[in-house]
Amino acid sequence: MVIIAARTGINPKALYDLERDCLRQHELDEDLFYCTWDKPRAGRAQRQLHRVDRRTQMGVVELIRFVRLFTEPLACAAQPPNSAKLFLFSGRSLNPKSGLISPGVSLAFHLHFYKFAERHRLPRFTLANIRPTAATQLYLETGGNLRRVQQFLQYANMRTTVKYLLNTITEPFNARSIQKAQERMIERVTVIPKKRSAGVQRLDLPKPQARKIVAGRFDTGCGTCRNPYDSPQPGEEKGRACTSFHACFECPNGLWFLEDLPQVIAIRDRLVSLRCDMRPEDWETVYGESLRIIEEHIIAAFRPDQVRAAELKAKGQQQWPIIVAKGVLI
Repeated sequence: MVIIAARTGINPKALYDLERDCLRQHELDEDLFYCTWDKPRAGRAQRQLHRVDRRTQMGVVELIRFVRLFTEPLACAAQPPNSAKLFLFSGRSLNPKSGLISPGVSLAFHLHFYKFAERHRLPRFTLANIRPTAATQLYLETGGNLRRVQQFLQYANMRTTVKYLLNTITEPFNARSIQKAQERMIERVTVIPKKRSAGVQRLDLPKPQARKIVAGRFDTGCGTCRNPYDSPQPGEEKGRACTSFHACFECPNGLWFLEDLPQVIAIRDRLVSLRCDMRPEDWETVYGESLRIIEEHIIAAFRPDQVRAAELKAKGQQQWPIIVAKGVLI
């Protein structure tokens, strides 16, 4: 029962109610079987696809077949509806037939379960602990694939899936993933603390493209673009002007020269000012990463005297409309 719970992620109530005919063969592949069960809260039957494990004989299909064979004498002696259950055990009763029951209706089963854990020197746990544990393990094994975990747990809502994965085990993994993503973003940031006419020479660009950058033809309002007609952002088409204004700070096409610094500082100050009007978690989601990139990797690349001069110019730009971060127009 424990192994089936871990391999399927079925919650305890559904596990107790698994029926003896819960395996249904796949329509095309004879080595594939659906494991089916009822989930009243979902309003529909649930099913998972499992492959026959011919090597170790420890797959879900083999385990269910073993339990069905092992409990066959009890099923023959039990009364409905227990006779249709996959998991049966003999409880204490004067009537042999009424003593053949499903684990879900017996307190004695839970006591025996705790004794089983003690006998095998296992940490004390319940079947309810297995579902989130299995989800966490799958999340780590798949490199943080939320869709795989969602399918495993049979949840329609991704938020419910995420709740299962917010724990002390996944925290270090999530922190490493965020750090790697931030490092990749930072690698994309190209800051040249010189005027465009001198800084563009550091870039290996075709001369027509370089001339347009120097002339300000590729300004974005928060920086400069290598080529807005060749955007690497998802959904953009080559030859069409980029519309992902919110993505500049995380885009490989993004460039920042000395002329861009005043507007960047004005954007920084505006984003900071929005904190008092938003919930902290909302502000962090929308603007947090952009502000970190602005402060730690764009402004920090310029000399202090350049920053001071740009701050004076930025005071006259704070009322300008800016487009940045998650597509929000400010």
